[in-house]
Amino acid sequence: MTPKPDNGIVTIPSHYSVDETVKRIEETLAAKGVKLFALIDHSGEAEKAGLQMRPTKLLIFGNPKTGTPWMVDTPSISIDLPMKILVAEDPDGKSLGFVQEGFAALYTRKSSPEIVGATLVVAHAGEMISELTLAITNKLTMQALAETVHCYPTQAEVFERIALSYKPARMTA
Repeated sequence: MTPKPDNGIVTIPSHYSVDETVKRIEETLAAKGVKLFALIDHSGEAEKAGLQMRPTKLLIFGNPKTGTPWMVDTPSISIDLPMKILVAEDPDGKSLGFVQEGFAALYTRKSSPEIVGATLVVAHAGEMISELTLAITNKLTMQALAETVHCYPTQAEVFERIALSYKPARMTA
């Protein structure tokens, strides 16, 4: 099933229970070196308050080395960072993951606007990663990426916005 965006939130079905899904996300984050800042057990807290709620847990995670420069440059981005994933059980007993619709970052060398890396947290990252791989392999600059005609208009918008907002002090590797 394809994840479906709804008001900036993407819903992703899971084949596992809420607890197993959370465990698998935690393992993936740890394997990738991503810090888990908090795990909030909404349903557990509801139970402590004498209320009932289907299993619902929120994971808050990120990478301070990556996120901090963005937050220093644009403090309002802190409303979206660190990243969050909500895992909840629907009325049919199926587990669902909910994530923000997307986040993309491109990285350059301190001394040059040449693109050297990227972070994509988007529903269709697979459609975007090949283009970014070509940009990195061919040592494209942010300006060159902004001027590129992209096969998918949504990619063009994302890449153009990132590239045109390029500030060397913010995006460095």
